[in-house]
Amino acid sequence: MESTRFAKFRSYLWPIVLYRTQGNLNHGLELTLYRGKLLLDADRVNYSFGTLHKVMKGALNRVHSNGGDFSRVLILGYGGGSAAKIIHEDYSNDAEIVGVDADEKVIELASKHFYTRGVKLVHSDAFDYVNQARKNGWKYSLLIVDLFVNELSPNYSLAQLESFKSILSPNGKMIINTMLDDQEFRDLELKLQELNIKYESWIKVEVS
Repeated sequence: MESTRFAKFRSYLWPIVLYRTQGNLNHGLELTLYRGKLLLDADRVNYSFGTLHKVMKGALNRVHSNGGDFSRVLILGYGGGSAAKIIHEDYSNDAEIVGVDADEKVIELASKHFYTRGVKLVHSDAFDYVNQARKNGWKYSLLIVDLFVNELSPNYSLAQLESFKSILSPNGKMIINTMLDDQEFRDLELKLQELNIKYESWIKVEVS
């Protein structure tokens, strides 16, 4: 993998792909150096420490502004650990964080190149893990649902959303990062309302 001082300098002119591999979910993964920072990208979207990092920083700031508790956090779709790094650095240095990812290659890259300090990483399907947590009575003060393969995210069923709600501690918060068209977003709103989940939408995010 190219990782030189010259490459870092050149990354301020254009993105430099340092490493390519195939994820276990049949999609490409790249380590990209851009403006001196290492990013984890899929074929068509940023997974960690690029535009997604800015989006997640804004979402976590909203959670904090609304009295969110960062003591016990579950991240479904860990990626490179953008959310975990923001939580530890900005809100709670000793937060207990569990990071779940179905792609073993993503976990490998996160462990070698990105943020895993104080994080328990679990290789598992997200919904299998949630069912296990529900069965064992595990509760989380913050649940971050960030399940993407490239730009595709699930159209969450009522049962899946209810299972997310069931593992939140009293007054727990949840972030769902998703890309939906207008009708899909309206369907999600109706499901949240049916489950009596209070929510606020963040439809447009400006990143620079």
